[in-house]
Amino acid sequence: MRRIDLKIDVTEAAQLDETAHVAVTVVLPDPTLLGERPVVCFAKPGGGYSKGYYSEALPGPGEGAQASWHAERGWIFVAVDHLGVGESSLHAGEKLGVTQVVAANLAADGGW
Repeated sequence: MRRIDLKIDVTEAAQLDETAHVAVTVVLPDPTLLGERPVVCFAKPGGGYSKGYYSEALPGPGEGAQASWHAERGWIFVAVDHLGVGESSLHAGEKLGVTQVVAANLAADGGW
């Protein structure tokens, strides 16, 4: 399993009149586990949570993180921080509406 952290420029898509980026963590399975048509799962937490919710081992009865659980089964798992959250660029609250956040996410994940 391999983990890659990226910051994707979404300045044009977000239209905030300032630089913007979306942070993602990609967890890749061992290449031998990939199917002929690999599954890619995009995880976008809500409620102010960041991508670490999926990519870090959290306390509780289960072991490990959701991202690694999927990767161990051959999935490519992409955890995304929305604009204004976690490692994505932070902006004044009045600048960020649903339109800007959705446009940035679509640009970051290729419109999936």
